[in-house]
Amino acid sequence: MLDAFQKLCSALPEPTFLVTAQGEIAAANAAAGELVGSSVAALAGRTLSEFLLDPPEKIREFVRLAERTREFIPGAAVVRAGDGAGAECRLLGGFAGATEAGVGLIFLRITPRAESARQFRALNERIERLNAEIAERRRIEAQLHAHKEWLRTTLSSIGDGVLVTDLERRVTFMNPVAETLTGWTWDEAAGLPVETVFQVVEERSRGAIENPVHRALSQGMAATLPNHAILISRSGVERPIDDSASPIRDERGELIGAVLIFRDMTKWRRHERTLQLSHRHLQQVNDSLKQFAYAAAHDLKEPLRGVSIYSELLGRRYGGRLDEKANEFLAFIKGGARRMQALVDDLYRFTQAADTLNLPLETVDCNKVAKQALDNLTGLIGQSQAIITVDPLPAVSAHEMPLLQVFQNLIANAIQYRRRSQQPKVRISAERASSYWRFAVRDNGIGIPEDYHRVIFGVFKRLHPRAAGSGIGLAICERVVERYGGRVWVDSRVGSGSTFYFTLPETSGAEAVDAAAQS
Repeated sequence: MLDAFQKLCSALPEPTFLVTAQGEIAAANAAAGELVGSSVAALAGRTLSEFLLDPPEKIREFVRLAERTREFIPGAAVVRAGDGAGAECRLLGGFAGATEAGVGLIFLRITPRAESARQFRALNERIERLNAEIAERRRIEAQLHAHKEWLRTTLSSIGDGVLVTDLERRVTFMNPVAETLTGWTWDEAAGLPVETVFQVVEERSRGAIENPVHRALSQGMAATLPNHAILISRSGVERPIDDSASPIRDERGELIGAVLIFRDMTKWRRHERTLQLSHRHLQQVNDSLKQFAYAAAHDLKEPLRGVSIYSELLGRRYGGRLDEKANEFLAFIKGGARRMQALVDDLYRFTQAADTLNLPLETVDCNKVAKQALDNLTGLIGQSQAIITVDPLPAVSAHEMPLLQVFQNLIANAIQYRRRSQQPKVRISAERASSYWRFAVRDNGIGIPEDYHRVIFGVFKRLHPRAAGSGIGLAICERVVERYGGRVWVDSRVGSGSTFYFTLPETSGAEAVDAAAQS
């Protein structure tokens, strides 16, 4: 019995005694000797009351109670430590058995209260930490679950097909659109190789196309299908698609899978074919209209020239014999012929401008173009005594002749629609804005009502009886400027003059054209 006790209590950290019912110490462990300041061997045969400050009867009663109940019971005692001071301790005693001589032994553990409290607090702190860790883990799990559900809902609600794979290229998720396009449900496709679910071939050759998921996983970067890819569904339905695959990485940047996003391009292809047919038809119509305009301009010149010539001859030969009414009618014929001739000439210039615009772009010095326009308008400028100011102008990518038409038409309009009581003043300027130039032709004329700011750019639009032209000049300006990727507009109020603006790209290229078109 004693040997078994020694083996048992030697491993215990708490001071532990084995005592008889009379309170004599039968055995003790090293912690017990350290508590009372004695060696283990010197404790044998001594009474426990020698080391306690409590009355001996209290200890004996505790031991007898433990022997009688044969249950572990708690208690308290004040132990005389090795330095003579008292240390309040907790007791835990219980019947341990009997020796061969029939003497009952009591197993008694004595733990200093301070140590017990420390252990209790440490245990409570550990329990609190565990509870906090459990609560935090549950919170994180709840967040992950909520995020997972949100992500699943989001992917399920978008209009493109979404298919997710792991590193082995096995399907782990499909949204409803992907199910519809592939013909596989998520439950059926889960765990299958992506090649089985997502089968693509080249539209013309019908050859197999490498799945973009392969490249996304092997190269660790986004990959797309080539043009004209066809997705073959489980039931054999073929659809043209557009797609892209991207790698999926965890918070450490480690590759964990890939996501494939694809869409049905059937409607887009149908619209593309319709647009191509419409464009082809529009091109044919434009060519026909161009041929008609050329023919009309050419074929009308001869009869108009004949009307003009014979009306002049008629006036010269019979002018003195005609009465006032006849002379008035003859003047109407001459004026109508001149206006018709001007209209034919403008129509010819309008179609000619379109041909010039199809030529390769060249660098045009706008200072030179503006000077040429002023030279062409010398008669009008001198007659009206107009003051023309030209600021330094830039060079742009365009064609000289169409650009000359723009400047000449805008300057001529600025002079023509002047106020009778004021000397006409026209200023031509340009300012840089991003990758394009914004030109301005400003005058002090009669102005234009706001309701007509867009109407005036239509073909054959004349808004004032003073207008001598055919109403095609601003239409030519708009056609030329828009061909170069710019736009033209007017800022004007009646009685306060007008400013015509137009933009031209600084360089020839898609970026400059786009920037000018967005101005």
